[in-house]
Amino acid sequence: SIGKICGLKIHGVSENWKPNGRDLRRVFEIARERGLFIKLHTGEHEECEAGMYKKICSDFPNVRVVLAHGRPILQAIDMLRCCPNAFVDTSFMPHEHFVQLMAAARNEDFVDRILFGTDTPIPGRHLKSSLPRYLRSRIAQSKKMAGKDWKKISWENSMKLFTYCKL
Repeated sequence: SIGKICGLKIHGVSENWKPNGRDLRRVFEIARERGLFIKLHTGEHEECEAGMYKKICSDFPNVRVVLAHGRPILQAIDMLRCCPNAFVDTSFMPHEHFVQLMAAARNEDFVDRILFGTDTPIPGRHLKSSLPRYLRSRIAQSKKMAGKDWKKISWENSMKLFTYCKL
């Protein structure tokens, strides 16, 4: 059987989702009603920078929000500081940003809201080597950078996020 839906993904570049628009607010209302989390694509595009979602995340404090890619990194870190319902995933995140994120997370106690991600299968479109080789390397490097927090980032934090879903 097919599993229950626990979350919704919104991509502000591929579709016209305004960060504080009526349509996105309706999605947040539905997520609140149904106990879903929302994953928002973030990037260095005016339409989807992490900080653009601060108001809607603050307006819906009971909706957990995953900022996919955590970009721009300083805005993503600020979101973690300001919005206790925000999470950041590391998919397609440059290693130097991951190191910066981990330093802030450890100093400011939000390691529990960092999620390991790979963005698979998308990296396979941009690689000269094989996707499995890339993933093995990405996991090994992330594990090394996360150190003692790897178990939380790679598994435990995601399980907590899914636990909140009304299944």
